[in-house]
Formats: sequence, C-alpha cells, structure tokens
Amino acid sequence: MDRTAFLTSDLLANASRTKRQAMASANFIKSGKLKKYLDLLTSMVDGEVITEPWAFLSGVMIYLNMRVNDLDSFKGERIQGILTSLEYLNPTDQSVTDYAEFFNKEFIYHFKHIVNDNDIAVTVRICIDARVKHDSPTCKRVVTGYKPASDPTPIYGIVCDDEVPPDNEPNGEPAAYISPSTEGY
Repeated sequence: MDRTAFLTSDLLANASRTKRQAMASANFIKSGKLKKYLDLLTSMVDGEVITEPWAFLSGVMIYLNMRVNDLDSFKGERIQGILTSLEYLNPTDQSVTDYAEFFNKEFIYHFKHIVNDNDIAVTVRICIDARVKHDSPTCKRVVTGYKPASDPTPIYGIVCDDEVPPDNEPNGEPAAYISPSTEGY
C-alpha cells in the first residue's frame, strides 16, 4: 500500500471512529442521563456569586463549567454544598488544581458512562472554578517555594485559616504570607 492510500485509509478510519463517538455523545444526551448534572448545576445559580453554567462538547467528552465568585474561603457553606452534591453523584475521578496567582481553585469531577452502542465511553467533566475574594479575611497567598533560575521566581499557594498550611520552604523556614494588594492586584 502506498503512502497516499495508507493516509487515506487512516483518515477514513478516524472519521468513522469520530462519527461513532459523536453518535454515542448524542445518544447519551438524548437519553436524559445528562439532565441530572444540568439540573444540579442550574439549581445552584444565584446570578451573582454563582454564575450560569456553560457547556461544550468535544468527541466523547461533555464539558460543564460553573464559576463561584467572591468566596471568603474554600471551606464555606456555599462551595462545600456544591462539592458535596457532586461527590454524592459518585465521580469516577476528581482533582483539585490551585491557581494561587488568581486566588482560585478548580474542582474537576469526571463521570464516565458506557453507551450501549459499541461500548464507547462518554465522560461528563464538571469544572467548578471557585474564586476567593482577594481581600478574604481567612485566605492568603503564600510563597511555597521558588523556581530555580538565575532570578528565582516564587511559587505561590493559597492557605485559608480552616486548611492545613503548605510545607515549609526548602530552607526550613515557614512559608511567607504575601498580601495580594502588594502583588499588583
């Protein structure tokens, strides 16, 4: 088989797989199984702190996103209620990523569903973008280390009064608290 024929065959196989994935996603959405996630997210919207969820589809991944603004802490009742509700739905995977430079954390939950036709898995990925107030009375941005370079760049973390503080800096000293107002906010 020459190279052109091979590439053509490979592209057709990919197109066929993409079509099967698109059909699996469409069948999952039509089945009503997505409704429980959408209902949960839309029921929490208050129009100010909790924004309307937004969604998009890519292959067999359905992305649902929501932002929760102006939190005093990541352990407050409002954000914990959302996270507890999502954990109650039994995610197949979950993770938390800190974005200390923006005073936020992303709580990501994956829910994998096998669709009967061709045993293709459709995954619902829910991302809760939780943002703490820059002037939060309970959360501070701290230096947790430094990136090695000729001019060391600080690595930041977020520590709230109701959380365990980060490890000490490499020199054994406690992490330094940084006021967001001194960092160009």
